[in-house]
Amino acid sequence: TEEVRYSINGVFLDFTPGAAAFAATDGHRLHAVAMPAALGEAGRLPPRERSAILPNAAVRPLVAACEGGGEIAVTLTDGKLRAAAPSAKGGPVVLVTKLVDGT
Repeated sequence: TEEVRYSINGVFLDFTPGAAAFAATDGHRLHAVAMPAALGEAGRLPPRERSAILPNAAVRPLVAACEGGGEIAVTLTDGKLRAAAPSAKGGPVVLVTKLVDGT
């Protein structure tokens, strides 16, 4: 149904000790990638609180924020994702987005 399609139309983020995994779909194709990551305080959270579905509309701004290089701090709280990354202009770039329900 369309309701299910909306839930799977985005990027699934899963943070585990030592790694961050991403799985994305457009409803027809699936792509997955994992990379090293430090969890910091999130390492003490239960697995359900270390994963989320990021809506497609937030993916492009998040990728743009990551292009500056450096460390990116990601926080998942109250159905929202907050990502802070260094900017080429000096100050931080901060993205806050509501997450897709169903995580």
